[in-house]
Amino acid sequence: PVLSTNKGKTMPMLQTAACGLILMMGCTVVYMYRTIRNMHEEQQAMRQRLDLLSSGGSLRAGSSLHTDPSNSVVQPRHSAPRSSPEKHPRAAREADASPEEVEHALYATIGGKDGHPAERRKLSWMATTGTTEHVGCYEITDSGTVGFDVSSATACGTAPTFACPDCFITSTMSQDITLTITSCSSAQWTRSVSRSGVWTYTFINPHATRTLTIADSGGGATYNLPPETYVTAFCAASLGTSDRLTYPSYQLPSLIVDSGVEVLAGNFDASASPGTFLTSVGAVTIGGDTSISSGKTFSTGASGAVNLNGNTAIADSMTFTVGSAGAGGAIAMYGDVTVGSPGSANTFTLTGEFAQSGVYTFSTGTSSVNLNGDVTIAAGKDVHMTSGTGTFTTGTGAITLNGNVAIPGTSTLTTGTGAVTLGGNVAIDDAMTFTVGSTTPGTGNTGTSTFYGPVVVGGSGTSQTVSLTVYGDVTFADGSDGAQTFATATGALTLNGPTTVSANNDLLMTSTSTGTFQSGAGPVKLYGPTQIEAANEFTTGTGAVTINGDMTIVDDINLQVGATPASAGTVTVLVGTTIGASGNGESESLTVYGTTTINDDADGTAKSLTVSATGTHTFTGNVLLDANVNFAQPGTGDFTTGSGTVLLAGDTTAMKTFTIDAYGSPIACNNPASLNPATTFCGATR
Repeated sequence: PVLSTNKGKTMPMLQTAACGLILMMGCTVVYMYRTIRNMHEEQQAMRQRLDLLSSGGSLRAGSSLHTDPSNSVVQPRHSAPRSSPEKHPRAAREADASPEEVEHALYATIGGKDGHPAERRKLSWMATTGTTEHVGCYEITDSGTVGFDVSSATACGTAPTFACPDCFITSTMSQDITLTITSCSSAQWTRSVSRSGVWTYTFINPHATRTLTIADSGGGATYNLPPETYVTAFCAASLGTSDRLTYPSYQLPSLIVDSGVEVLAGNFDASASPGTFLTSVGAVTIGGDTSISSGKTFSTGASGAVNLNGNTAIADSMTFTVGSAGAGGAIAMYGDVTVGSPGSANTFTLTGEFAQSGVYTFSTGTSSVNLNGDVTIAAGKDVHMTSGTGTFTTGTGAITLNGNVAIPGTSTLTTGTGAVTLGGNVAIDDAMTFTVGSTTPGTGNTGTSTFYGPVVVGGSGTSQTVSLTVYGDVTFADGSDGAQTFATATGALTLNGPTTVSANNDLLMTSTSTGTFQSGAGPVKLYGPTQIEAANEFTTGTGAVTINGDMTIVDDINLQVGATPASAGTVTVLVGTTIGASGNGESESLTVYGTTTINDDADGTAKSLTVSATGTHTFTGNVLLDANVNFAQPGTGDFTTGSGTVLLAGDTTAMKTFTIDAYGSPIACNNPASLNPATTFCGATR
């Protein structure tokens, strides 16, 4: 057709396009309607799932959404009130449901109208959590050990009856928890219905750091559930081992781990695999002993260093080879090298030169060492034979020793019988002895030592003094030039044997000296008069001192016993003692500081104290006569008391006139009332 430009003419092409556009819009509206309807159906299914969750439980077999096969639209669940005693029709269906019905209940059918095929969609797993009835996943309490006997209708609660669900989840965890599932083969189904067949348990540990350990009562494996992981396990009513949880297979066709593998217990065994073991380029640490099976080799990299940080042993009959003939690398051994052992000698064979560098020693065994060529000792180096019984024998040629000769240790130097001439000074080393002759007694074994010069023993410097010991007599003879003397040092002189000073010679100590004279513990006899000069003292020991003759203490000298009153001993005089004398002006006084006691001895006669002097005797303290003794005053002497009270405790008899002198008060008598005042002296008054 031709598009006309005249006004009012038809335009068939434009009309056709408009009709096509309207048709497309209608199809779009129909498609959008069907899509919205399908979404609405899905929302209805989701509401029913949420309704199931709100009433408690999880979407599992026997408690899932139910769809009517005669209707493609999901039917809402009709719930009877919880207080109704009647069994809900759906509950009856669940109790008697066949496997096909249970499987059908796990799916929702969407669509299936207007000639479109229906879609079966598996419902997603969703559960409420908590510890009350009808929760789909039970929250484990925070305790070190937790257990549930799932065969009990009240395992997870008793108000009302609350059988445990098939899901357990951790909540608050202050510690690792061990969860034990007991009697899972007899686990209660919903509404206390026994199970059959096999079913799944789900264990979830959302905690960030704690571990959940799962165990069963059937002797199954203990499963550690790390933080933020989950695991499912199956339990069968009658198949396999009763009450045992079965976890996912640990045997995998292959395994790729993104970040690390950690084995907490058990073995790592790849012995049945013919494959290789390849590590990364990082360091490899083997914490235990490592064994390479017989016939297998161990090869390292071509250029990387190999460090053996522990002792390395090559097995018996095995060889240790470095490189090949003519192409071996250098061997550096920074420790000692031992070839063979004391009980099993081995040979060290060197084909080539032996070079030893550094300031070190070279030691052989104790057997013979054969040096088949000339031996040259480098300049400034020594030839030493260590201590022992080995000998050094030269040939018969002359021996020239160009340096000093030292014989160390206790070794000796023995010459032949020819004369020995020492052309220089001779010094005996410290702590060494100089011996002439042998120690065998008898004439002819020792020669005479003659010293024509002065003999000095020791030195005058600090710590240079030494001793001189002579086994035998020592004789100091006079020379032809006059009498010789014997002088010692200022130290102590010890004479271990008896010492005799020849007749008419003296033993003198300089009078101005402060030195002391001390004898031994034996008796000391002084055959001549002994005099202690000037103000010097004579002090004895604590033993008894016996003076066999008279002892006179010169004028103005005191005799004192003991240094202080506290340390003085007792003075016992077994003979009569006289103080002073009867001559004119020879009387002396006796002063005693302390108590004086005069006792009887054992001869049975009473001893007395007689004061023959006619002077006045003064007693500064009280005078007490012992009981049952008398006070008698013979003669015509007077007896005068002081001005104090005189107490006559016994009967008083006046043999002469009893005169009462002038008084200032009357005589008072303390006479008892029974006495008659008329007949007593005290009755008189003046």
